[in-house]
Amino acid sequence: ARKSTSSRVEAYVTSVLDGTLPSCQMVILACMRYRNDQGRDDIYMDWPAVNKVVRLAGILKHFKGEFAGRPILLEDWQLFVVANVFGWKLRSTGKRRFTYADVYVPRKNGKTTFAAVIALYMLIADGEAAAEVYSAAVDKNQAKICFDTSAEMVKNCDLSEIARVFRKGSIVVEDTASAYKPLSKDTKNKDGLNGWVKIIGQVTLGLIVGLTLRYSPQVVINEKVETRIENNKEVVIKSPDVKSTRTTIPFLKTHNLNYADLFSWLGDPMKYKAGWIFFVILTVLVVTAVSNGSNLNDGMDGMAAGNSAIIAATLGVLAYVSSNIVLTEYFDLMYIPGSQELVVFTMAFVGALIGFLWYNSYPAEIFMGDTGSLTIGGIIAVLALCIHKELLLPILCGIFLIESLSVICQRFYYKLGKRRGRHSRLWKRTPIHDHYRTSMAQVLKADPTSTVRFKGNDSRLQFETKITFRFWIVSIGLAAFTLLTLKIR
Repeated sequence: ARKSTSSRVEAYVTSVLDGTLPSCQMVILACMRYRNDQGRDDIYMDWPAVNKVVRLAGILKHFKGEFAGRPILLEDWQLFVVANVFGWKLRSTGKRRFTYADVYVPRKNGKTTFAAVIALYMLIADGEAAAEVYSAAVDKNQAKICFDTSAEMVKNCDLSEIARVFRKGSIVVEDTASAYKPLSKDTKNKDGLNGWVKIIGQVTLGLIVGLTLRYSPQVVINEKVETRIENNKEVVIKSPDVKSTRTTIPFLKTHNLNYADLFSWLGDPMKYKAGWIFFVILTVLVVTAVSNGSNLNDGMDGMAAGNSAIIAATLGVLAYVSSNIVLTEYFDLMYIPGSQELVVFTMAFVGALIGFLWYNSYPAEIFMGDTGSLTIGGIIAVLALCIHKELLLPILCGIFLIESLSVICQRFYYKLGKRRGRHSRLWKRTPIHDHYRTSMAQVLKADPTSTVRFKGNDSRLQFETKITFRFWIVSIGLAAFTLLTLKIR
């Protein structure tokens, strides 16, 4: 005889807790909570409510594959989820204890079918008038996967007389005025913040940093520092503390560029004002460019965190050099008082990135998202500006620069081809790191009319980990070259 729902759930919990069924920590904790809840007086398990979901699943039928036409029989883990969500009730009100649930399931384990069963139960059998059920995703096609599965189930069972499927994309139960619809975020930017929100934030941050560096009395430099021995004592001779628009520029003999000198044709009084205006504008551009580059680089496990740690460590070295009188004299660099404090912050920043990388390396357990990647890029940009090394960023952040340029060129090339009636791409996918793991079959599946100029060889596609490690190696090389520019003139 078939076991009852309650006995199956009990057996599942027991097998997880005694180790018979290997399970992750979160599943074990969920089963421990279930056991603890059984001893509580303020809640109770409503098995008839759980069995309503099970009976509905038995009415619904598979519509594709080897099980097509057979009724849906929930697995033990699915029954455990149903029991927790629909079974536990508050004794004081009789309402469900849980109103929110996260279910993480690997691919090919029936999550779409299970989600479709839950959605149809909430629509048809939960007893709520004017129920609103949604399957949501960033892409409309993704959102419709669960919805289309539910629609086919309705069409292929006795529920077709209760619920009607409309072509416009909804399943409606007219008797209760309930509806089920797929929802998606139909914008060009499908993930994270809207583009204009990012730009406003970046420009605002750039203005704050630029104006702070301009007007703060503590932000000064010493253009010349030298040490000499007088009467058997080491004497340090520094030029006066000044606010300056000077910055370090690679490959030039003097190692310094004064933005004010770009406007020398305006005359002495005006060229300095113009130089500071130029510096503030440049600050906005640097913050925007680096934070966007970091954001675009965040597309693989460990990619952005690893590259950012390498870049930040290099900036820490440059900050230390800028704060050391002996080294600034040796390398003929401007001395920046107080920049040694930035070394402490930068190393803490590097430590945080490495700690994050511990859990973000492949396969990632935690993810950065726009909030993290944009912030990391902003920190890198501000650090470089504070030590007057922003012109070294195109070399040091070369990976970010390449990622950004690949996206810009791809969009320009695609729009240019679209005007001529073609769907043309330079690379299979951008940012450029995605190009190395994407096959032409994937490109043509998304857009059968697409042509790619630089296709590469699909037989040489790389695994995500190899791409990430190689980008780290490039970043290390660029970091070494950036430090080398202190001696290359």
